[in-house]
Amino acid sequence: MACYHSDSLQIVDLSGQTIKGPSEVATGTSIRDLFALENDRIGVRGPDSVSVFDLTGKKIFTIQEKNIEAAEPVKNAVMLITKTQIEVYDAKDGKQMNIPASTFERASATRIFVNQLKDEYEILAVFADCRAELFVVNPGRNQVTSEWYREEGLARLAHVEMVDLPLSESQQLIEDEFEGAAGNIISSLIKRCVTQLGQLKRWFIRTLREMFTLSHSIKTQVNSFATLAEVLRNAGKYSHERGSLPLERDLFNLRKMIVASSLDGVVYGLDSNDGAVIWKLQLSQVVPPGALKTALGKEKIPLFVQRTTAHYQLKGQMAVVFQNAINSNGVIVLFDPITGEIIEKHQLSRPIKRVEILPFLGADHVHSLLILDDSERISFVPKLPDEIAISASPIYLMDVDPKGVLEGYKVDFIEKRLVKQWHTSLGLDSNERIVISQGKPAHEKVHSQGRVLIDRNVDYKYLNPNLVALASVDTIHQQISLFLVDSVTGQLVHTAKLLKASPPIHLVHCENWLAYAYWSDRGRRTEIGIMELYEGEEKSNKQKFDSLVPTKTPPSVVAQSYIYAQGVDAMAVSETEQGLTNKAILFALPLGGIHEVTRRFIDATRPLELTQEMREEMMIPYMPEIPVAPEDMVNYNQTVHNIRGIKTAPAGLESTSLMFAYGIDVFFTRLYPSGTFDILKDDFDHLLISVVLLGLILGSIISKRIARSNALNAAWA
Repeated sequence: MACYHSDSLQIVDLSGQTIKGPSEVATGTSIRDLFALENDRIGVRGPDSVSVFDLTGKKIFTIQEKNIEAAEPVKNAVMLITKTQIEVYDAKDGKQMNIPASTFERASATRIFVNQLKDEYEILAVFADCRAELFVVNPGRNQVTSEWYREEGLARLAHVEMVDLPLSESQQLIEDEFEGAAGNIISSLIKRCVTQLGQLKRWFIRTLREMFTLSHSIKTQVNSFATLAEVLRNAGKYSHERGSLPLERDLFNLRKMIVASSLDGVVYGLDSNDGAVIWKLQLSQVVPPGALKTALGKEKIPLFVQRTTAHYQLKGQMAVVFQNAINSNGVIVLFDPITGEIIEKHQLSRPIKRVEILPFLGADHVHSLLILDDSERISFVPKLPDEIAISASPIYLMDVDPKGVLEGYKVDFIEKRLVKQWHTSLGLDSNERIVISQGKPAHEKVHSQGRVLIDRNVDYKYLNPNLVALASVDTIHQQISLFLVDSVTGQLVHTAKLLKASPPIHLVHCENWLAYAYWSDRGRRTEIGIMELYEGEEKSNKQKFDSLVPTKTPPSVVAQSYIYAQGVDAMAVSETEQGLTNKAILFALPLGGIHEVTRRFIDATRPLELTQEMREEMMIPYMPEIPVAPEDMVNYNQTVHNIRGIKTAPAGLESTSLMFAYGIDVFFTRLYPSGTFDILKDDFDHLLISVVLLGLILGSIISKRIARSNALNAAWA
């Protein structure tokens, strides 16, 4: 048996007696790993070398190579992986075999596994970013090839954002045409001609590419008339192969760049079109990465969209915030979300306590980050201009302690500090802790300000954007408490207690309602609750809600509960462009399904008995159980294991919402909560509508000629 300490190698037998020879051998390098070779030899891997010793401690040979990350023997060869290459050496004399080194740019390799075949070696390499890749080394052909790879780091995603792709070249030409100052007719005509020529050029190039792709498919796939018909029918699909589409926005903004950060210190850029990993950003290139911890003890590596691609003259910009794993100081990396290129790096001198994105724009259309360190001092990244800091609207923050102590602060942009506004306590028991803090989406759009009642009166919604939902758990008394707190004033708007209830608990906070799922110990089942808040028949804040202006009456709360026959791992709500479409609540199930339930089912105002007026309004009567129908599973027969979170985003179509679920697996799809009311169906009869339009045009021409002939005859009469 061989063991090592620092740079010393010791060889002993299983009885503990030293074998003949020196009991301790100085290798001259800091030993990282040991491995066994044939003929009773021992390999010693250091940071820049691999040495082979016999059982007497005699050094046979040494392989000198910089930045060796893993080494593995196989029969008569030694496989080495460095930061940039895979190399193969002869295990007898340490000479490098005549095999080209496989060059790559990946994270550091942590383990390699070698399997010898008849004429080849298979090397499975596991990298620090949880990427697994299989290489095949063929000494006879003198080549190293990569067979496949898996990004296992996607199983540990911590935060996800969906970013719009940049405008296409033709769309940019149209924007440029209408952006400048109004000119004369000639200049406008020239701009329009240039735009049309650019569009014609792109159409011609795209058509040629599709024709070449189709011809190649016909040559390689067609062997009968049936396969020819199949290829022609699917001709449009061949132009959308993986990696063939440029990274530009489509007509309805359905294709997105999914930017996700993992707890392993990697930021991924995924193409929502096919799930391909477009780019990877290794945070270990900056400093050894570590996750931040929230006040409630959850780990996160947050992402912030500072500048979208709507400003097409400028590149998009995002920020990822994490801590240095060595000294816990904060690190902020600004990068391009489309290419993954690093724009700036900011290494702070203190740990980060909290980070938020400001709602107003700074220089170059960038939303600055507000950084609060452990000394209660704030800073802005990038720096906030003085004129914006002076005229900025007041920003309020609420600090939540797990023990139920809440504090509200106002940001002083001039002095760069937080000014305490209020302090309160929820009065929790000693064994009760807050586990969830859930605010409303920052860019939420509410289309309807009220709910029309049966008597045609309007019950206005309590639309407080500063409302925060808190959930506390008392495991001793089996009780869950819900609190709705105004983060600006500290006012406790509403509270509710769920008896004989226990975790897991999940919240969805949207518009004027709060939906929550929990485990009922009394019924031994999962239950779904819903609370809706209304102001009454008169709206207090006519234009914009202001927490500092008191409402005339406290909001009324309507609550209801439902039985859910499945467990819940995560919850989310659909999001659309204008908020016109009905909301749908998404439930991630333990068995791998994602259940879409329309908000009409989870409604606190569903009546027990329907009147004639209610039937005319197509109201749904109350039923205690929410149906779980197979056709409501958005992932159909594709199981998504251990979902931890669901991210939704709007598309360019009001009927469509985009959804990305992540856990051990990742899953992306489109949702249609109210149906495809703004999309033509696949069986739409284009021929019929074309014939009708053509008939109307011909009828108008013929009618015009008949009317002219009648008028001429009448004039001569």
